[in-house]
Amino acid sequence: MDATVPVLMMFMTFASFTIVEASRGDTSGFFKNCVQRCQTFNCSNEFVLTEFYERQPIHYQILGWDCVEECKYDCMWKTSAVFKQKAGYIPQFYGKWPFARFLGIQEPASTLFSMLNGIAHVFGLSALLRQVKSEAPFRGWWIANGLIMILCWVFSTIFHTRDTPFTEKLDYAGGMIANVAALTAVTVRLVGIERLTRTGTMIMLGAGCSFVYRHLKFLFGVSFDYGYNMKVHLAIGGFHVIGWLCWAFLNRSTCPYAWKGAAVNFLMAATMALELLDFPPFLWTLDAHALWHLSTIPLIPLWYSFVIDDCSFLQKQKELEIETILKKFL
Repeated sequence: MDATVPVLMMFMTFASFTIVEASRGDTSGFFKNCVQRCQTFNCSNEFVLTEFYERQPIHYQILGWDCVEECKYDCMWKTSAVFKQKAGYIPQFYGKWPFARFLGIQEPASTLFSMLNGIAHVFGLSALLRQVKSEAPFRGWWIANGLIMILCWVFSTIFHTRDTPFTEKLDYAGGMIANVAALTAVTVRLVGIERLTRTGTMIMLGAGCSFVYRHLKFLFGVSFDYGYNMKVHLAIGGFHVIGWLCWAFLNRSTCPYAWKGAAVNFLMAATMALELLDFPPFLWTLDAHALWHLSTIPLIPLWYSFVIDDCSFLQKQKELEIETILKKFL
């Protein structure tokens, strides 16, 4: 599993914790009155709705920009202009800064960078399949984790393309699955793949799947508990990072490539500073969260380089053990 994921997800959940709070923009009287007037003129009956959808580009309809959502989007900019003129600042709406759409995409920069993260994993996984022998220990674990990561970034791309209750849940589900898979991988590597029996593997995978199911069932219950979700991600992400740093330290002499795994975790921790920044998007497109997504892309090739080196090292160890056994009987 990409070592950036647990750290990434725990801070994404920290950021999302503020989303449940009402923002100054969407709670302002100007915004509420604007949306109400817009809906009255454009969304109140079948005739005006028909006219609205005849004017609206088809790709906006595909992405779910219905009449009410269009009213909110239009009033967001009008409200922002009023706040800027009278109060001297830009407010947030529903916990987010105003973003300029591009072809109906709600957050173009974050969408693009999420897509590039996914593509980086595709290239990394392809390199793993080419360069690591099929019988190499841990290869199957990394393939499964790589596929999970690709799916995770697909969900992130969908969410940033269009933020809805469904896509938000999709994004959180992908993040939790990726987080638990990452923790499982580092646990197995710490224990030692050679020490893990088939029964032990099944128990560990079963426990992980059970935890994800119970977590998501609770999270997507009557009310979305952002606080609970944040605490869970913080715990999993913290254990994951500590686990890899401990492994790298303990194996620094026997595994000269161990620094790569440690470096990815350290650099990911450094990029967290971007997520702590909070400013209106540059050109209404590039905000701190998008920059953070951008900063994780170059870490992915380094991670897969570590993964390939580790699998190759384990394969050499396996071959030496077989050679030693054969020598005893020859």
